Amino acid sequence: MREKIGGADLVRPAATRFATSFLTLKSLHEHEDALKALFVSETWTGNKLAKTKAGLDVHDIVLSTQFWNSVEDCLRASVPLLIVLRVVDGDEKPAMLEVQALMNQAKERISQSFAIQSKKPFLRRSWLLSRGVG
Repeated sequence: MREKIGGADLVRPAATRFATSFLTLKSLHEHEDALKALFVSETWTGNKLAKTKAGLDVHDIVLSTQFWNSVEDCLRASVPLLIVLRVVDGDEKPAMLEVQALMNQAKERISQSFAIQSKKPFLRRSWLLSRGVG
């Protein structure tokens, strides 16, 4: 796998506090083409893992458009929230009004990033879940 994606690690264990999952998804997204190429290569099809149930499941996931769209959705929704978390977790603690302003700005950015009509269901589902509904 490292050979196909240019020697990079997809998961980099580190003390990132809030951003571990985000960094993993970002790394997956950056290596999307290489991962897809790996799962259609002769190297994969000749591997004994390719014939197992788990191997077939991973193959289907990596080649799924829905999976990659979901990764993009998660990244798009996470970036504004991570910015707020970095500010709140910094050395200088902001006042609640500043935190509220940052959260309003994050909500606006998330809303704008899902302004495409096809992304509206994800935004609505996220909004309902944040309110404990559904």
